[in-house]
Amino acid sequence: MYEKIIIISILFLIIFICFLNQKVEIIYFFNDGCIIVNDTNNILSLAEKEFQDKILIKKIDPFNPKDDEKTLIEKYNVKGVPTIIINGKEYIYDYNYTNFKLEICKNFVIKPAVC
Repeated sequence: MYEKIIIISILFLIIFICFLNQKVEIIYFFNDGCIIVNDTNNILSLAEKEFQDKILIKKIDPFNPKDDEKTLIEKYNVKGVPTIIINGKEYIYDYNYTNFKLEICKNFVIKPAVC
């Protein structure tokens, strides 16, 4: 009986620790020739500073992709830039930091202090 309780407690602790270490993945499709890219670059820089190691940002230029990036361009059907994907879903809101931060925070099971 006690063994089952101990095992369940350990499993719960492992799951809890995994959620504490959760990271939100952001894929940023950009091109330096795009005027809006300056705004989105600023938003991403703010997010990197505020969330630190809680987010992973992958930057991809869909007009000059590396071999391993082509599948992501196809997967998310990127037709233009900037396009931002947060944990597999396209970010479709205004490119302002308040909305962007809220969208990142929605993806955490256990919200970090910044949220």
